Amino acid sequence: MTEKREFLRKTSFRPNRFFYGCNSKSNHCKYLKFSPNVNVSVIYIQLNFHKILTFFDVDKRLLDE
Repeated sequence: MTEKREFLRKTSFRPNRFFYGCNSKSNHCKYLKFSPNVNVSVIYIQLNFHKILTFFDVDKRLLDE
């Protein structure tokens, strides 16, 4: 498990924790209170972002050859 996911897993159920989230499309940032639903959303977004990065990494390797 990566450090970020491990951090989120450990802190997700503490009542007074905050998460600073940014919307990359609008550059709108805000503080979100930790809750089980927010934590699941953050992990889901992180996993999808990792898949996108992996896709571009593979695509870059193909272009370099």
